[in-house]
Amino acid sequence: MSVNYSKMDLLGYTGNDPEPVPTANDSQGARFSIAINRIWTGGSGKQQTETDWFEVMAWGTLAENCLAYLTKGRLVYVTGRPQMRQWEGEDGNKRERLQVRADQVIFLDRPQQEETTAS
Repeated sequence: MSVNYSKMDLLGYTGNDPEPVPTANDSQGARFSIAINRIWTGGSGKQQTETDWFEVMAWGTLAENCLAYLTKGRLVYVTGRPQMRQWEGEDGNKRERLQVRADQVIFLDRPQQEETTAS
C-alpha cells in the first residue's frame, strides 16, 4: 500500500492584509502572503538576505478569523498543504502558482494598537 503525504510549516510575516475570496457556496475564503527571510553569511564574510514569498489560502471559520484579525506585518505560523493552482492568463498562456492551503494559522504577536483618545 502506498501512502502519500505533504505538509508545509511556515513561520513568517504577513505581506498584506488578507483579501476575501469569493466562493460558489456560502463559505468564506481568504488569501494573504507570507514573507520568510533567510539570512546567511556568504563566502566573502558579508551577511546576505533573501526573501521567499508564499501565498496562503484559508477557508471557512479560519478565513473569517484571518479576515477579522490578521493585518500586514503580523508574525504568523501556518500549517497546511501545498496546492498547485493552474489557470489560463488573459494572453492565453497557461500559468501556475504554488499556494498553501492552510489548516491552521496561529497569530504569534499582538496587533499594534493605534490608541486614540476621545476629548
